[in-house]
Amino acid sequence: MAPPRRQPELIEDAISEILLRALPDEPAELVRASLACKLWRRILTDPVFLRRYREFHRTPPLLGFFHNLKDGRTPRFVPTTTASSPVPQPEFDGHDWWAYDCRHGRVLLGLGSRRDGPDGFVVWDPITGDQHRLPRPYGDWHLYGTSAVLCAVASCNHRNCHAGPFNVVYMGSYYDDIAGCWIIQASVYSSETGMWAKSASLDFNCTCYSTSRALIGDVLYFTILGDCASKKLPSPVEAH
Repeated sequence: MAPPRRQPELIEDAISEILLRALPDEPAELVRASLACKLWRRILTDPVFLRRYREFHRTPPLLGFFHNLKDGRTPRFVPTTTASSPVPQPEFDGHDWWAYDCRHGRVLLGLGSRRDGPDGFVVWDPITGDQHRLPRPYGDWHLYGTSAVLCAVASCNHRNCHAGPFNVVYMGSYYDDIAGCWIIQASVYSSETGMWAKSASLDFNCTCYSTSRALIGDVLYFTILGDCASKKLPSPVEAH
């Protein structure tokens, strides 16, 4: 009696195409697949495969969000996947930190009360743990303010740029006693120069504060709300 025929093994290219179609919503699935055998692990860790995987699925999945805590502790990362959180809790100094923004692989945290405006900022890479500290842009006190962090590389696809240069945009408002109205100021910090650019200001003649922002193309937009009608204005500089 002839011995049973062995099933043909999948060639490496076929395995690569199968793994390429694994959904990115549950990253733990790829981790488990890498433990199947050395061949699968080599495929999944190959930079060429990782680049193809990002290009194939295009939009990165939402892995979680940062939740600001009222008791003044460091914001908590809340995962949206079944796996445990891939983001370790950052090691800060225990002051009143507030998460302002998260974009392009970076988290922007402000030190101090959100209402009173931050005393300083930290741009934090949650994967590597790197921290870049920068001061607040204005010496004057701002009653309301908001900020955003974004990649500073022109024409970047933002798939693996978390270690590159970045910009921080800050917008705050204060009441000018001399002018008798509310003033909104905006400024941009560059990690390449280590400095805040000269600020631009707008006279709204009403109490205003910024509540949200959106990056469209290379332009960052803030929504301004207050006692007057809502207005939408672009920041005084482009994102790049």
